[in-house]
Amino acid sequence: MALVKDIYSEVFLETIMSAILEYDATFNQALFQQKIEAKGWEELTLMGRVDRFSSALHESLENKDLTVVGPLLLHIQETGKGLAYIFLPDYVAKYGQNNVPVALQLLEQLTSGSTGEFAIRAFLTNHYEETMTKMKIWSQHPTDEHIRRLASEGCRTRLPWAKKVPGLVDQTADIITILKQLKDDESLYVRKSVANNINDLSKDYPQLVIELMGEWHSNASAEVMWLIRKGLRTLLKEGQSDVLALLDYAAASDITLTDVVFNVDRVAVSLGETSTFTYSFDALASEKTTVRLLLEVDFVKKHGVSTKRFFLSEKKITPLMKTYGGEENYVWKNLTTRQHYTGTHVFRLVLNGEIIGETTVDFSI
Repeated sequence: MALVKDIYSEVFLETIMSAILEYDATFNQALFQQKIEAKGWEELTLMGRVDRFSSALHESLENKDLTVVGPLLLHIQETGKGLAYIFLPDYVAKYGQNNVPVALQLLEQLTSGSTGEFAIRAFLTNHYEETMTKMKIWSQHPTDEHIRRLASEGCRTRLPWAKKVPGLVDQTADIITILKQLKDDESLYVRKSVANNINDLSKDYPQLVIELMGEWHSNASAEVMWLIRKGLRTLLKEGQSDVLALLDYAAASDITLTDVVFNVDRVAVSLGETSTFTYSFDALASEKTTVRLLLEVDFVKKHGVSTKRFFLSEKKITPLMKTYGGEENYVWKNLTTRQHYTGTHVFRLVLNGEIIGETTVDFSI
């Protein structure tokens, strides 16, 4: 299976070199290709290859002034769009720190061809006030959803793959100003970014986010309610009562439960095997409502225990006593994000934040 980093293929390299030579016939193509294909190329990660492309371009140019290089970058972008072209914003981030107005204008023009969300981090780090002022303007762009999304995605406190911006997590007022501007955006692409930004903030400022989502909840459209729910997903998984209430889930204390059963088919398993959990319960509520069921697991780690929660299902509970149930499989497979260790793992059934059942599985390598 092809790796993401393989978007930087020989065909792509030829495309880029042809575009540069079309713009500047004196371009040192041999040096550029030599720098790209230097030792270690195959081992480089995606972002390592991005760095190799932007650095090689810079070293191969005679006139390195950003006002001169900028039109070249825009010309290269005309050859195509997609993730591979993020080496262009990366170039701006590396070599545009001494000319911020020109650099930010270039990022605004380049972001629709790939994305400037990673490149903008360097400017937030080194030129926060000027950059944030520009991002607030971008959040109000009248026609381009890519530019508006850059305002939100670029100031995420936990943006995947991106370098952390020192102190950004403390700039909640600036971030929220941008999010408020974009919460009703007509573009789902933008609203998804807003929701992800909110989810990032919730990990450091849960109460602030709950209060903000409470404000947005009043007279919210279906689109904003979707955004709120997606933005609160981490806090929802944690089962916080304020979040459950905000999203119209009943309090566990308002549900009458009897005959709760939570079992596992095998109490001892090894790597590669599967555990099947079954659950059932009788329940009623004073009025029709929804409950959210999660599987909580205490994973044995090399040092201590790590607790994770996984979504199981949602059930509509009625004023009539009924039996509800289901099953879930867990495959004991090591992942890049989770390694299993020998020991007793505790599994719990959680209903609207409250534990209603528990069982254990002994795992061995």
